[in-house]
Amino acid sequence: MSSNHVETQRLTSLRAYGILNTPPEAAFDDLAGLAAQLCQTPIAVLGFIDAERYWVKANFGFKLDAVPRASTLYPPDGAAALVVVPDTLEDERLSQHPMVMLWPKVRFYMGAPILSPAGELMGVLEVLDRVPRQLDEHQKSALAALARQVQAQLELRRAAAERAVLLDKAERSEFELSVAYDATLETMARALDLRDKEAEGHLLRVAAIAVRLAEVMGVPQADLKHVHRGALLHDIGKMTIPDSILLKPGALTDEEWVIMHQHPTHAYEMLLPIGLLKPALDIPYCHHERWDGKGYPRGIEGEQIPLAARLFSVVDVWDALRSDRPYRVGWSEMRAREYIAGRSGADFDPVVVDAFLKLPQ
Repeated sequence: MSSNHVETQRLTSLRAYGILNTPPEAAFDDLAGLAAQLCQTPIAVLGFIDAERYWVKANFGFKLDAVPRASTLYPPDGAAALVVVPDTLEDERLSQHPMVMLWPKVRFYMGAPILSPAGELMGVLEVLDRVPRQLDEHQKSALAALARQVQAQLELRRAAAERAVLLDKAERSEFELSVAYDATLETMARALDLRDKEAEGHLLRVAAIAVRLAEVMGVPQADLKHVHRGALLHDIGKMTIPDSILLKPGALTDEEWVIMHQHPTHAYEMLLPIGLLKPALDIPYCHHERWDGKGYPRGIEGEQIPLAARLFSVVDVWDALRSDRPYRVGWSEMRAREYIAGRSGADFDPVVVDAFLKLPQ
């Protein structure tokens, strides 16, 4: 395949997101600020690269507008990998760059690529410093995770935009639109399963069981689709968790647990801007809350916890216990039922537990 054809495909993928010549967005500024905070650098930049320009979408620490593509710091041979340059003056790719030699005199550079689902380079999330330095593996993983969050936000927005286009077509029924949208979410669910190394089909299973339980609990028929979608996306906030923590084979440190416990909040922040998913937010945001108030991220208790999250937390633990994991064999049905019953009134809503245990398994 010729380089021209590859570039054409890349630009086609990039333009599908409608992200180039558009106004600044606060959500992107927040991501840039978080990148600078996690990497402890004074400067962070988020931008997207088309045929001619590097379109800056977020700045932290200094002002940079769109610049010619050739003026970007991310090296052309960086392609689709994390690029770390501890000292730009010792790197032949960057040592003569105007941003190194003139302003703002960048001496440290790290850039994490933002990729399309096909692996094409769309943009870069960069952190910069005016002095040479090194970052540890946790910081590198964090920047890469934030770049993936940008990609996830773009994918969700594109899914919502595509569904909006479908809504404008009078010949398509509401049922067909719902099926198309949910198919997109199910595709994302499979990708999340793979990244988190969950038992195969975990997200689709818990979504189906959660809907059955919601019906028994009297959730209105019109709201069942929100339970289904919330269940599919319940762990989407984990896309922001570095692989070094999410996939760590041993016990997490106290500091790593603090980061892990942020994933429901990240899920809320990722999904809130998408109007079609607002009714499904209760599960991603609240499924780690506990009936006794000892959960996270907010420590709410009892019926303060939305019903959808209360019923889903039981289903999620049930499926986790019943599934084989690398470190243990899945529990028997009886053992899992005994555990769920034993946590009634502590982890779980007793009314939900009673309804769940009466479901045919």
